[in-house]
Amino acid sequence: MNTMAQVVDSIFGIPTSLDPCCSIYGTTGCNFGGLDQAFLAIHLDDNRILLAGDTRWQGESDFALARLMPDGLYDQSVGFNGQVRIDLGYPNDSCITATPYQDDRILMGGCVWQTGTSKYINLIARIDFDGNLDPSFGTLGHLTINLPTTNEMITKILPQPDGKILIGGNALYGHSFDFPDSVDVFLGRLLANGQVDSTFGENGFLYHRWESTCNVAMLGDLSIDNLGRIVLTGGSYHPYPHNYGGSDLCHHNIFLCRYLSNGQPDSGFGEDGSLELDYTGYGRGNALMHYDDNRILLAGGAGGLIPQPSYMFLTRLMPDGSPDLSFADNGRFKEAIINPGNFSGGNVEPFGLLRLRGRVLIGVSNGIGGDDPGFGAICLTESGKIDSVFGDAGRFNTFPDIGINSFINQISSTSDNNFFLSGYTRILQPNNMAIVKIRWDWSTDTHEHTAVNKVKMYPNPVKDGLFYLDLGSSVGIDDYFLLKIRDTNGRVLYEQNNFVTSVSINMATFPTGIYWVELIGDESHFMGKIVVQND
Repeated sequence: MNTMAQVVDSIFGIPTSLDPCCSIYGTTGCNFGGLDQAFLAIHLDDNRILLAGDTRWQGESDFALARLMPDGLYDQSVGFNGQVRIDLGYPNDSCITATPYQDDRILMGGCVWQTGTSKYINLIARIDFDGNLDPSFGTLGHLTINLPTTNEMITKILPQPDGKILIGGNALYGHSFDFPDSVDVFLGRLLANGQVDSTFGENGFLYHRWESTCNVAMLGDLSIDNLGRIVLTGGSYHPYPHNYGGSDLCHHNIFLCRYLSNGQPDSGFGEDGSLELDYTGYGRGNALMHYDDNRILLAGGAGGLIPQPSYMFLTRLMPDGSPDLSFADNGRFKEAIINPGNFSGGNVEPFGLLRLRGRVLIGVSNGIGGDDPGFGAICLTESGKIDSVFGDAGRFNTFPDIGINSFINQISSTSDNNFFLSGYTRILQPNNMAIVKIRWDWSTDTHEHTAVNKVKMYPNPVKDGLFYLDLGSSVGIDDYFLLKIRDTNGRVLYEQNNFVTSVSINMATFPTGIYWVELIGDESHFMGKIVVQND
């Protein structure tokens, strides 16, 4: 069997940054002195890493930015230990979400408590990679948006290719977010300078409730396809991430809705732009992703007999909202993969989607701790089946021997042989920003599963520039394969989708060295090693 091992990268990180008394390799924690959380990891062109999030201490809060070197050490060229507090001038400016903006800036958003009142209003800022506010945005780099509702907060930001900015979040009509008796999802659009785009929705904004009989609608995620259509999902829960308190008593299936680029409902999606995913009871959608062909991938938590997300749920939809029947069980995956047989220990949540190596990776947070992947990942094939050779039967746990309170907000990657998990962990009080690097290695050139068994690769070594790959009698095991050729650092130098039978590849420009040839199918996998000898 070909072994594709996932191991924490022991040469990454600061082992004692989470706990000075215990070395935890592969991890960097950033302690701003309070309750800290990272919502975004950006991998710069020089492989340095930015963590953007929030810090709260002594009754106040600020936006926060941490910058790391490629090996996970603190970048001492900014702030103290690479850490920058971004004080926008308010006593409690709370960051709840962050996203890259173009090539050199970050958008960070959340809410702020207005002085002299108990009301929260929207807050968004744009900063550069050193933590400096961008004066071309809003007023000296930030702005507040006070909607007609009692309280509101931005929980998602999505830049558009034209520089405009979609913002989404939760708008409360009732008394307090602690008792969310009447909450709508809101979506708005800003111009590149921060002004409201009045051509979107109704004067720049729209409001949506998942189900008319449920008075609490919270935003989980939003995504935009290559036609500019906007898809939203979410559920019924407390607006703050990982907090499911409050007095909402309605629980329902996962919903999605789609709006056209001008903010009008897309009548060609579901029923008047809204789609209910049956059989996900007590469900909430947390993460969305669009394929290039505008298919939709959604990950969330689905309930069982209790009003908590006990099952991992994924679905892949066609562009019109109908199920993609080639994925999982008639388009839907619902399984207690994280904590099989025990649904009483806490919340199971997927946060973040990543397609890598012909697989779907889902970052997972789990309040149970112990042997369950509280800071880990689940791996499925592109056909929606558990990849049993990934981790422990499809599950990877970063801290298998530590009962650690942790939450993931993002899963990311810089090459085909690694992925990163970022969010926060709590070993000692209080919370620290955290990022973990996991290597995804391979160790042999034999085959896994019932995989292709008569692949012909010739010549080997490759000396005249031309390399041939022929599936031979393996045709029929899978309809199509994804073909990749990597160097020993994991960088993809050649890639071909929908590979069926044979191909010739000109490798005359490849440097002399060793390369890996990989074929990935839904039911099979092959990896072989070739040598290139170019003068």
